[in-house]
Amino acid sequence: MKHQLLREVKFYISMRVTPFDEITAHLWRHFHGDERHYPPGAINVLDVLYEMGIYANVEVSETPPGAQFHYPSLDAAVDGMLEQMILLDTEQVRSEMWGLLEQWLVEQDGVLAAPVEKKMASAVIGWETAFFVLHSDVFTIPHRLNGWF
Repeated sequence: MKHQLLREVKFYISMRVTPFDEITAHLWRHFHGDERHYPPGAINVLDVLYEMGIYANVEVSETPPGAQFHYPSLDAAVDGMLEQMILLDTEQVRSEMWGLLEQWLVEQDGVLAAPVEKKMASAVIGWETAFFVLHSDVFTIPHRLNGWF
């Protein structure tokens, strides 16, 4: 059987290595009484790709947290945190969150922001896959690259 190369496709995934939840861990503990289980991170994606036979390239960089924790008002901050903390929107919870955020958030450039001093690690994960045709079926053949594409 003759294999015919159809195309090579490059894939990229950009994600945080340091979870955003690290910044708000104190709020989670306050309302839930326990540590939050962080979502899967870049290392977990690499593990899954490796198990699939895909040997991806990774570039890690340090970046500021960004605008996720910037709010135009305390009301907007409370709304955002209620959702992020998976809390019921009751008057008692809202009032408690208001008090905590009022003490925690700082004004920066006309917005309220989390007082984050450290940068967060982010990763770009990339790999290339070749698609071949054999008996009219499409097979994916991943292969390792020698460097960034």
